[in-house]
Amino acid sequence: MIVWLSAALQDSYDLVERWRKYQLLLSEKALKFTPHYVTWYCHSCKKSFWNVRDNDDCYSGGRYCAHDPDGPGPANGRNVVDETLYQLCIFSKQTKDEWWNYVIAFGKDEDCLSFKDPKKCRERLMKENSIDVKAIDKCVKDSFEGDDILIADNRILREERKHHLKRKVSFVPAIIINDVTYKGNIDSGEEIFSEVCSGFIDEPQVCSSYDTEHRVTMKPITYYSYAIVIALFLLIVFFFVVIVVYRKMMQRELNNQIETQLSTIVAVSYTHLT
Repeated sequence: MIVWLSAALQDSYDLVERWRKYQLLLSEKALKFTPHYVTWYCHSCKKSFWNVRDNDDCYSGGRYCAHDPDGPGPANGRNVVDETLYQLCIFSKQTKDEWWNYVIAFGKDEDCLSFKDPKKCRERLMKENSIDVKAIDKCVKDSFEGDDILIADNRILREERKHHLKRKVSFVPAIIINDVTYKGNIDSGEEIFSEVCSGFIDEPQVCSSYDTEHRVTMKPITYYSYAIVIALFLLIVFFFVVIVVYRKMMQRELNNQIETQLSTIVAVSYTHLT
């Protein structure tokens, strides 16, 4: 399972938090979970051969950019790209639990999401979640292929861009299950879980056991739904019967009128003849 996220979007953090309990049910052994992050590039910077330093929303000469998260406020797109790199480094260098804990905590922290003081907020969250700050700082720094990070390319973001172009992701957050983009309700962890389970050749026991438990829990709603369907069906049948009876009555009345008119015509004709 692959998820495409944005370090600036609340929806991305909500998805991570929503999915975590299902990931724990399945375990990493049953379902490999991989996050990827979307960045954009500056079209005008490309024309300048990636040699632009003064775009506050971009790194690497304009190769990797993010939308300004607060418009006229103090934050800029570089803060978002920074956070993208840090989250990718945490995922690759720390335990998966530490990545989950950090990302979920980030999504719940208004100061972090506002990017008002991103470095201070990031370091605080890393320390609170037992993440090696120096190791992650080094990972981010070493990912730039040169000392001038405003111009130098970045190997981590370059790989993310390759995945992005290959997958042709057009929206975030996005979920890829068995190389197919999930089109269902992204706000429902249960629906995503059901889709994941249906993709296994050998379905893990947890899928069937969870599904059974879920159906028991949902029985009142299911019976209610059945009642509505049956009521609608009976209502349709009732109207159908009413229409049929009404048409027959109208036809009978029409026939009576025709017979009456014919009788009158015959009687009049007979009178004239006599």
